[in-house]
Amino acid sequence: MSTVANWAERVAVVTGGGSGIGRAVATRLADDGYAVAVIDANDVGAKRTAEIVSGTGGRSTAYAADITDEERVRTVVGEITSDLGEIDVLVNAAGIFDQNLDFDELTSATWERVLRVNVLGTANVMREVGTLMVERGRGAIVNIASSAGLVPRGGGSAYIASKYAVVGLTLKIAAEYAGRGVRVNAVAPGWIPTDLFTTSAAALRRAGGSVPDDPSPVGGNIPMNRPGDAQEVAAGVSFLASAAAGYITGVVLPIDGGYLVG
Repeated sequence: MSTVANWAERVAVVTGGGSGIGRAVATRLADDGYAVAVIDANDVGAKRTAEIVSGTGGRSTAYAADITDEERVRTVVGEITSDLGEIDVLVNAAGIFDQNLDFDELTSATWERVLRVNVLGTANVMREVGTLMVERGRGAIVNIASSAGLVPRGGGSAYIASKYAVVGLTLKIAAEYAGRGVRVNAVAPGWIPTDLFTTSAAALRRAGGSVPDDPSPVGGNIPMNRPGDAQEVAAGVSFLASAAAGYITGVVLPIDGGYLVG
């Protein structure tokens, strides 16, 4: 179990929890004592994460949802509150990549797909869950941004634009919710090898976008001379979601091995 201070079982929602950073966050929050609702467009991945959590003694349920579908998001949030109870923490980890394409290679289909998932999808879930948190007067939201949303390196134009938007959305809603008991922060991972890039390529091809077969990895020039691990990102999320960060809102925490200063 985590050493982060906790109270009675609380409920956390993790979008994109079916793989990669989202799965790492879901398992970490379960270790912290949360019942975890795993949302993912990939139903198999979401169920697998829930099984992993349950297999270690935690409590988790899986929900299949395309977060760009406003009505589906509303329905799933209602199901979660019915199944698990009131939501204490939301982590928006769902996202796709643009395969580091040059600007003149990006099609409208790629732009639309990346922005809809990374920005509109994040906003959809924040609105539905955030409204409930404001009504209760407490809650914590943590968005998964990117170092590419702080400096325009390590990604293609669509991905970078989407992550700058996530940072801006985080700061704006943090200001709106600060006096209403709800904290909103983000983490900005650097190069964290996951299956995001493989699944993103498939989604972009289905949307009519063009992607290279072997995209270059994101985030060279890392002062710590290694990529990060999804569990290291999850640790940062755990902190920002916890009571230990109770006076922290509107912060974007880099988890990048020094990439921003390299």
